[in-house]
Amino acid sequence: FDENGTLDPIVTYYHQDTETPFASKDELVKQLPDLNKRFLLYKDFANATMNDLFGSEKLRASEKKYVYELASCYFENQGDEKFVKSPLPLAAQFSVVNDIMVNDFNSDGYKDLLIVGNNFEISTQLGRLDAFHGLFLQNDQKGGFIEKFDPAVNISGAAKKVEKITVNGQNSYIVGRNNDSPIFLINKEKE
Repeated sequence: FDENGTLDPIVTYYHQDTETPFASKDELVKQLPDLNKRFLLYKDFANATMNDLFGSEKLRASEKKYVYELASCYFENQGDEKFVKSPLPLAAQFSVVNDIMVNDFNSDGYKDLLIVGNNFEISTQLGRLDAFHGLFLQNDQKGGFIEKFDPAVNISGAAKKVEKITVNGQNSYIVGRNNDSPIFLINKEKE
């Protein structure tokens, strides 16, 4: 947009059928300093249309990508290249999902899920995505999952990865957290 040879990704959303930049004026002028000269007042920036901000020619020429689903979902393979999408339960929507361990945690013959997440490396104006403390979802044996509270699953911080390990013959899990010590979860079941 500022013709300096670099890509300028601009995230927008629709509010009452009007496309609006997601970033605030302060965030956007870091990327496109010229906007600060053209929109001195926050009020003027807030009332500006996308055409006012970026110009209709540049908007027409820009590459556009669209997102239609923001929920954390799982896809069940039905075979023959057919997949059924199902959103994960509400608790899995509280923050970003970074990793999912699929395993039969309760030894009932059905695959369950251990989900870890959060993200601290985002815009300071949005704050951290830190509402997630790990989640155990038990297979409901009908093609879905139900939330099962497990006090052992209390994974705070920016959990990025979960891996299965064996400690003294017990199935265990190590959760890697960004800029923090790992968390070990010990499963009481033997291999």
